[in-house]
Amino acid sequence: MIRLIASDMDGTLLDENSQVPEGTFELIHDLWTEGVRFVVSSGRPYLFLYELFRPVAHEMDFVCSNGCHVVIEGVTTDRELFSYEALMRLRDLCEGFDSLHVTVHDEHDQPFLLDSPAKALRFRRTVGRQWNFYPTPAVPPPTTNILTASVACDSDESIMDIAYLLNLEMGRDFTFAPTDGQSIDFMPAHVNKATGIQQVLEHYDVYPEEAIAYGDSMNDYDIFRIVGHPTAMANALYAPKQVATRIIESNLERGVQRDMKRLLEEMRAGGDGSKTLRFGAKS
Repeated sequence: MIRLIASDMDGTLLDENSQVPEGTFELIHDLWTEGVRFVVSSGRPYLFLYELFRPVAHEMDFVCSNGCHVVIEGVTTDRELFSYEALMRLRDLCEGFDSLHVTVHDEHDQPFLLDSPAKALRFRRTVGRQWNFYPTPAVPPPTTNILTASVACDSDESIMDIAYLLNLEMGRDFTFAPTDGQSIDFMPAHVNKATGIQQVLEHYDVYPEEAIAYGDSMNDYDIFRIVGHPTAMANALYAPKQVATRIIESNLERGVQRDMKRLLEEMRAGGDGSKTLRFGAKS
């Protein structure tokens, strides 16, 4: 019997416009009435996610900021902050690479770009219209609660080299996970989405075989290793697909919503979810 569903956001649950597709809230509510808890796992901050899911926020749980902030039944159960000293060392390291730009966000999702003015100008030219998301280069004061961080890379073909060197140089302080061709999320060492999901599983006494996880990128990989039914999107990266037990429709085809609907219909018909879990199963 499935008792918990964990889902990534971008490239997984959300549509091509990074919006929650119509009908998702109703599915979360209906699954909740059947005893299935929904957990969003995302790099985004809690306040943003709470507002996005406000209609059903009291019926679900949140693993936010890539596992740095965990909220279960409306209560914060974990909140991991970044070491300011380590962030400054990472900034100094990245300053030596012309294609790397460190961005961090505080608990209110206020962004900071830890670049020199010259590098920031190159970054602005690279990201174009997305520049509005990043302010003038600024270093947050040490009293700032940093919960989310990433390294942007101007060179698509260098992303795996960069991820390797960052882990080599700063792996004792941070965990690095490429999310796409131009971005590498990083968290305090030994913190990731899976550490947050593990807390939710333990809170509800859910066994791995009672949990489904949906994802598409490397920051979902660790979750796939701890749940019984890791489910990759058709648009997922290579590694998550390799460890997934199922591959379903892409986010553009509303794959998560269609799979949750299949599960809900099966449960209402008296099933335990096993029929749905065979859909998309890898041979």
